[in-house]
Amino acid sequence: MLISHKHKFITIDIPKTGTRSMRLSLEPLGIIDIIGGPHATKHNPFEQHGSALSAKKQFIEKNWNWQEYYKWIIVRNPWVRYFSFFKYFKSYGEKYLKQDESITWGPVQLNQGQICVNLFKNKSIKQTFKSIILAQESQDTYYLNEQNEIIVDHIAKFENLNLEFFEFCDKVSVDAPSLAHGNKSSNNLLLENIYDQELIDLVAEKEKKLIELKNYNYNV
Repeated sequence: MLISHKHKFITIDIPKTGTRSMRLSLEPLGIIDIIGGPHATKHNPFEQHGSALSAKKQFIEKNWNWQEYYKWIIVRNPWVRYFSFFKYFKSYGEKYLKQDESITWGPVQLNQGQICVNLFKNKSIKQTFKSIILAQESQDTYYLNEQNEIIVDHIAKFENLNLEFFEFCDKVSVDAPSLAHGNKSSNNLLLENIYDQELIDLVAEKEKKLIELKNYNYNV
């Protein structure tokens, strides 16, 4: 989550939708007042991957005008997004096991590495992937309120991220920088290597609201 008081915007950052690229691109401009942390704290109640609803509640508590801010969120084809989670966890676990030098292995990184390894321990690929799908929040929970009403101003698509980012910068009167890229996982897995009909249907049911809103389908 990124908040700019000067440019009056807030980004709602769903995991695995290119939000790190947004942060890497916008942070150097010096226009971001608040960057969501890993967890809400007294000092910073805004979470990195907090929902629009949680942000709105904090705005009300701080007596900030929610309506004055342009609220922007990126969504992604849900089958691809869950696959991205799988590849990330698999890659990170493998790096942990060999203590890959591309990562500085502090306590947080070591804990994350062990979690990733445990995800795959004594499980089949399908069991691991299914557990990842079930553990994540559906994307609609990030932009809907309790009445299932959309409370953001624009729902961008990851698949058009470069254009969406340019239009976002134009909307909030920011000179658009080149969009940085990060968190790319490196392995040769393909979507069809891991999905079967049960898992395809599981994602379809879980992400039904988003799929209907943005006309997503499995055939990407």
